[in-house]
Amino acid sequence: MTVGEDPHQVVAGLLRRDGRGLLLHRAPTRRWYPDCWDLPGGHVEHGETAHAALQRELLEELGITAVIAGAPFAQVRATTVAGCMGHRSVGR
Repeated sequence: MTVGEDPHQVVAGLLRRDGRGLLLHRAPTRRWYPDCWDLPGGHVEHGETAHAALQRELLEELGITAVIAGAPFAQVRATTVAGCMGHRSVGR
């Protein structure tokens, strides 16, 4: 998958260990979804695959080199940008 017409395509990864998942806290000054807990990830750059974007974002945000295996397990579309709520799952 490469980025298409949607300028807001993002990726996120769930890092798990011993039954726990890693969440990051977004700064209250962020334009989009401020002061929320979120999965690590970010925007897909033009021409970049989702897997490559996630690897890059995990390296930038956490300093880790990730091996991304398999297809995405879910796709989420935002229905609002007003706050932390307003997401719905559209696939498994």
